[in-house]
Amino acid sequence: MAKQTKEQLKDYLSKCVVVVTFNKVSDGSERVMLCTLDPHRMPPVDTNKAKSTRKYQEKPDVLAVWDLEAKGWRAFNVDKVTKVQVGL
Repeated sequence: MAKQTKEQLKDYLSKCVVVVTFNKVSDGSERVMLCTLDPHRMPPVDTNKAKSTRKYQEKPDVLAVWDLEAKGWRAFNVDKVTKVQVGL
């Protein structure tokens, strides 16, 4: 699969589970993450809590996703993605 844009990744993630492989910014090691932005696959959001505990400021090259294995929000740099498996 060719290099994906942030918008393409968001589109895939909003519809299904995606396996994203990327190199971590911190140490360059490879990370494989099973993630989604599909609201049916994520826990309900408490909007009051979400606004007060937000850790990440939106950046053009970073995408925040729901990590299905860690059961929490994680983020990765779109430029560091090496592989995307869509439709799981």
